[in-house]
Amino acid sequence: MQLEGREIGLRIPRVFLEDVWDLQPGFKDTAQLFQVEIGSFTPVSRSETGRRNKRGIWNWMHFTIGDKIPLDRLAVLYAELGSAVIGGDNSRDLASYTPMPGLFGLAEIRSDAPQPTPSFRTNTYISRSADGTLAAVLSCNVPGSVMNPVCEHYFRSAGMDVKLTYRRTELPNWQALQEDVTTFAGCLTRPAP
Repeated sequence: MQLEGREIGLRIPRVFLEDVWDLQPGFKDTAQLFQVEIGSFTPVSRSETGRRNKRGIWNWMHFTIGDKIPLDRLAVLYAELGSAVIGGDNSRDLASYTPMPGLFGLAEIRSDAPQPTPSFRTNTYISRSADGTLAAVLSCNVPGSVMNPVCEHYFRSAGMDVKLTYRRTELPNWQALQEDVTTFAGCLTRPAP
């Protein structure tokens, strides 16, 4: 957690680790990547990912735990990134956006800058907790804008920042995916018995 100036010890089951350096006791890194099957949360190796991709089976997601910029800044950056003005107005405050009703219980925020052609657009969604705290930021390719639209989904879990990536067709399940990763992250940070 370089931006926060702290370290978090993780206890990761070996089956989730693929790189030899990850298996070394005391190994330190700035982020950790995981690939799992959606639903079962079974690890999916890089080679298995390739085989699934060739067969058109997209039932997996990947996520990185590490340290990202704060969620409110990510929301603004993604909302402005989709504007025709390169980068839009990245100095805006999240409170300056008027959230619109979005899909699946999310709110959508958009730049006031001119929008590009749909082939370059993304949707920026946010979710707030019951107390109004920003709980998640999602940036999803607009359907039809790219061959395989994806969502990048950011949130905090177990004191860490998480970036979760999955096909946009999984967007209706965003809360369940976030809950699965949150449960997993909680197990990684739990002290040994």
